[in-house]
Amino acid sequence: MAATNDDHWRAITVWQGGLLDRLPQEIDHGIIACAVDGDGYAILMHNVSQALLPEDNPLAEADNAFVLEAMAAFHAAYWRDNSLNDPTLNLCTPEDFFTHTAPQKIRPLAETNPSPVVEIILEGRQLIPQHLDADVAGLVLSLANDPSPLCDALAAFPHTLVHGDWRLANFGVSQSQKRQLVLLDWARPVQTVPAVELAYYLVTSSHVLPDSHEQTIELYKQNLASQLDGQFRESWWQPQLELSLLGAFATMACFKVWGLVHHWEDKAARKRDQEALRWWSEQARIGARWLA
Repeated sequence: MAATNDDHWRAITVWQGGLLDRLPQEIDHGIIACAVDGDGYAILMHNVSQALLPEDNPLAEADNAFVLEAMAAFHAAYWRDNSLNDPTLNLCTPEDFFTHTAPQKIRPLAETNPSPVVEIILEGRQLIPQHLDADVAGLVLSLANDPSPLCDALAAFPHTLVHGDWRLANFGVSQSQKRQLVLLDWARPVQTVPAVELAYYLVTSSHVLPDSHEQTIELYKQNLASQLDGQFRESWWQPQLELSLLGAFATMACFKVWGLVHHWEDKAARKRDQEALRWWSEQARIGARWLA
């Protein structure tokens, strides 16, 4: 909340404003009721623990395919929706989303809310110049501090509602009545382009995905094109995808580099991390051509 300037309980306002009532049938948020009490709040939820997927286990092909199908259905449900402009929803801004790991936001948290994640972000940011090529390091560090060129470029393309933290730790697959994606943690919903969600999923979960980055992107693309029913256009798809991949790496490169350094003794993990950094570095260079 602190890193995204959330001072109005965003996880509650999207529920209270009825935004979650419009989720497609493929997704279940699990929320029963919410309460605000002074400076605190509470969310009462169904017990969905049995549906949650193991965070570090490889994802089955069928589950990954369903996750991408649900993602596309979610984005189609809020496609070009002007109600997302309602300020009472308190949506996270793209600028706050892309800077939630920026040093200027994380350093104060190291004093007030110290945690292992905060330490990883700060150490990872310091390691970036040592482990990325100079052009890529300069690009991701610059955008992490000032994402306005990225946000301005993304503003030219069709928007939807993005969950903002679409990763394995935040969802499960329920089979109780009908197959649904249980989607948790609504602290960072953003009005932006759909590929921001896809890129974040890739950068946080690629180590457990059954398919390559390219195959995952293509599968989501096919689902989105089908869901949009004639509104899909290649003319906006590719640039917003390339910009989103750049944005994801700018935000999460600190974790990728930290993992490379701390997996030094695990040769398989280190090789995987090196290959990932090469792929993401190339995507960053490609995406940079679209910057405003």
